[in-house]
Amino acid sequence: MLPLNGRSNRNSGERTYKTVNWVILGLMLYLLSLPFLSPLFEKCFPRVSGVCLYRELSGKPCPLCGMTRAVGAVLRGDFHRAVSLNPLSIFAVLFILSEVIFRAVLLCLNINRRSRPLLVRADIFAHLLLAGIFICYIGKFISKHFFM
Repeated sequence: MLPLNGRSNRNSGERTYKTVNWVILGLMLYLLSLPFLSPLFEKCFPRVSGVCLYRELSGKPCPLCGMTRAVGAVLRGDFHRAVSLNPLSIFAVLFILSEVIFRAVLLCLNINRRSRPLLVRADIFAHLLLAGIFICYIGKFISKHFFM
């Protein structure tokens, strides 16, 4: 039976949010390492790596084609090549780095209960904003490649 003060629900929510932060942090670190791991994947799985299902089916590049090579170019400082491979690459690297910093700060600092809801709202707002930007990019991509 739950206590009347509701602390178990609050602690459960905090643990869930902390778990989500760890998962997102791990995924972002994986994405940052992917350009360096990609050559290894290509050697181990030559028939699978580098295959874009969208490109195979439509014959046209998808909005994320070239992103791994472009992120690698950004991390090496070759911004011109990165933008030529995929215009979203610099934005993607900035997003990934900001996520790593934000998640690490959330996990390392003991944030008081009053400011935590504000941080969660800011987190949700930032992700909705980024999703909107990505949807606009996809819409522009689709109109460019399919209706012109």
